[in-house]
Amino acid sequence: MDWEVVFSARSNADLRQIVEYIARDDPGAASRFGLELIETAESLARTPELGPILPRRPNTRFFPVGAYLIAHAMMFVARVVPPHGTASISGLARSRNRSEF
Repeated sequence: MDWEVVFSARSNADLRQIVEYIARDDPGAASRFGLELIETAESLARTPELGPILPRRPNTRFFPVGAYLIAHAMMFVARVVPPHGTASISGLARSRNRSEF
């Protein structure tokens, strides 16, 4: 199962600034590099543990693309279940199949 990659508002602003900066000299290269950054970030859906962990931010990883770094964090809460069998395992499985898990 692939993860969902969600671009933060900050990453969208960063991308826009990078592309605009490169476009001053070469609009075609700016477009190609912007697409490369997006496609590389989207590949995290298949490889969410790509890159080393940032030392001061243990939930954040990073990796280079050209002279830039993509920083990403995996966040996932599976489910909060009541204690001692008040929610059955079959109920959890049904919820998961409906994408509510």
